[in-house]
Amino acid sequence: MAFVQPRELASSARRKVVVLRLRSCRRSLKAAVLFLGLRSALLGLPAFVLVFGSPSAAWESTGRSLAALPLRAAQTDPPLSIELDVSEPISGKKRAKLLARAREKLLAVRRRWGLAMVQRVVSIVVRLELMAVRDPKEVAVLLSDTLEATRRGITDFTGSNEYKFGDISKAAFSKFSTQALSRVSNYTGKDDYEFGDLSKATIAKFTQKDEYEFGDVSKAAVSKLTDSTKATVKQITGKDEYVFGDLARAAMAKLTGGNNNSS
Repeated sequence: MAFVQPRELASSARRKVVVLRLRSCRRSLKAAVLFLGLRSALLGLPAFVLVFGSPSAAWESTGRSLAALPLRAAQTDPPLSIELDVSEPISGKKRAKLLARAREKLLAVRRRWGLAMVQRVVSIVVRLELMAVRDPKEVAVLLSDTLEATRRGITDFTGSNEYKFGDISKAAFSKFSTQALSRVSNYTGKDDYEFGDLSKATIAKFTQKDEYEFGDVSKAAVSKLTDSTKATVKQITGKDEYVFGDLARAAMAKLTGGNNNSS
């Protein structure tokens, strides 16, 4: 049996630790590249720019593409801007202040519009600190461009300077194809769609009534029962004509020993 020196054992152990660490780092790097690639795909950014390129170049491309949205109604709107003093090197406190102001501005926009699309703009703040140390002025300009482009894009889509609840849905509906609009019109019996028309039309077709009253859907459902089921309901309730709540009253009467035939 060969005798192994302690130094050889220690050296072998160190080599194994180094190999394991290299493998772990390689897996972590692959996971990071995959994660950034997925994030970039969701955000519409090239993966190689985020992994190997400069953050400034990546976000400059994003800001320019957002700022290139078509303008119509919002051309006269005053631009959203963030003032930033760049006369001296930015410190940790100033950087934190910049990021806090950026988040505050974005959240204010989101509260005003209440739009899911603003969540994408908010995600930009997460990477702002990558640029804040190098070029805080570019951060402020890019953020201003992004906010402005987002607002202009909403105005261009809805045709309204002041966003109100439902504007996006109405604008999307107005952009439907003629065939889709004609189908909805035939279904609802109305040329102009209003919120709730589809639901009202569905209830009207089910209950055979234009004006819905509480219990109509339940009554209509009972009226559509088969004869055998109607006979079962009659046997339970003891009534030829079903009235909303009869089944519940009949069940309660059987429990309490009361009479359920009273109308």
